[in-house]
Amino acid sequence: MQERYARVWGRVQADLVSLSDNSTLIVAERAAHNIQVDEPELIAKTVTEMCAKVWAADRGRRS
Repeated sequence: MQERYARVWGRVQADLVSLSDNSTLIVAERAAHNIQVDEPELIAKTVTEMCAKVWAADRGRRS
């Protein structure tokens, strides 16, 4: 049952990512419910990368 749940969960997550052409699926494999506590480095890295993309896009619009 747990394997089936994992497969369905994976498909649902992939479906969510496909709703946007500017999205990324990131799985916090070592985290439980509190990702910010279990994998703070992943949160920091992901937010930093997202901010860099937003700033780069903004600079592109201003040029």
